[in-house]
Amino acid sequence: MWSDKTDVPGITIGDHVLISPGVRISAAHSITISDSCMLASHAYITDSDWHGIYDRSLTSTETYSVVLEENVWIGDSAIVCKGVRVGRNSIVGAGSVVTCDIPPNVIAAGNPARILRHLNPEKNSSPGRTGIRTRKK
Repeated sequence: MWSDKTDVPGITIGDHVLISPGVRISAAHSITISDSCMLASHAYITDSDWHGIYDRSLTSTETYSVVLEENVWIGDSAIVCKGVRVGRNSIVGAGSVVTCDIPPNVIAAGNPARILRHLNPEKNSSPGRTGIRTRKK
């Protein structure tokens, strides 16, 4: 969090969230990571451009909140840009650049990220679970 203002929500992280080594979360205003999310190594999440377009010595005044809903998986080295909401149970592929909202229950990948496949919400783990399941013997 890069602000001394008291009215800035900052970074909110839910329960059972996995944050792998090398992940960067940079909030100028608000980033919310909901329960049971996984952030793979070197993923980057930001709610700001951090500098102006024309005068890069000036701090950007435009910030747009980022929300990862429950049970989202952000792949290795993926980038989630300002103003994005990634829907519940969705997966963002490794190396993707997410510039617009991703709906719930999809796999999205690419630069820019686009929907590749829809997931069956009936097969996703229930809220509050990590998604790890064991085989029955």
